[in-house]
Amino acid sequence: MCTILFTSTRQAFLLLLMLMCHVTPVSALAQQDGPPDGREIVETLLDELANYVRKSGRDDPGDSAAMKRIDQLGKEFKLSGPKDKKSIIRGLERVFLAKRRAEKDGSQKTALFILAARGLGGMGTDATAPLLKWIDSSRHKNDLALQRELILSLGRTKSKKARKELQDLLKDVRPTFKSAAATGLGMFTHEPSKVRKELFEDLLKALMQARANSLGQNTTAQEIWSALNGPSTSSMRKLSRASEGSPEAWQRWWNKNKRRDWDK
Repeated sequence: MCTILFTSTRQAFLLLLMLMCHVTPVSALAQQDGPPDGREIVETLLDELANYVRKSGRDDPGDSAAMKRIDQLGKEFKLSGPKDKKSIIRGLERVFLAKRRAEKDGSQKTALFILAARGLGGMGTDATAPLLKWIDSSRHKNDLALQRELILSLGRTKSKKARKELQDLLKDVRPTFKSAAATGLGMFTHEPSKVRKELFEDLLKALMQARANSLGQNTTAQEIWSALNGPSTSSMRKLSRASEGSPEAWQRWWNKNKRRDWDK
């Protein structure tokens, strides 16, 4: 009987050893299940993009090829681990350092920069700081098409810092900046009722002020009203899930519903 007990114990011990040799630790499984880092495809795309960015000239120095790399990096971003994601964000941010001569008619080459801004907008909260860096920067300040895209992309990151910056940009005197900020604030529909109310009220105040100013003969005030009316109205509808027409109607709606819980 002792021999049988010894044999059973020995068999159990050997079975346990076999299991220990073949079972992968939980931490290792977690690492395997997560997106991989250090992928060669990401490194290659970033190197190629950097080479195109360094080129300059009156003719296209490879911007069409560079734009393809940006598009590919956007797709690889979704498949990447945290380190590769940060590298991709840095790579797209460096695109704004590129020097491009103006076209013969004086217009700026802006397609490469706009695509980089859009790419960053889809890369989450970590892309907030790079976007903020280039909004109203001296290098691209006069490129209003790019500035608009940078501001819109800031909203797409949906970060708290981006939200606060958009609220500040809504107070800017430039129509392009104000309208883009108004559109960007409408991207925060995921926020709770309290935050959406705050954004709604900022938009309503800006809209009412623009409306009042536009009644005079000031051309700039009329341009601001024209630029702000549509985006503000659209964003207020998204944030409140209500639908009104004129600024005055929105003001009445706000007075009636500002203390209500918009999540119920």
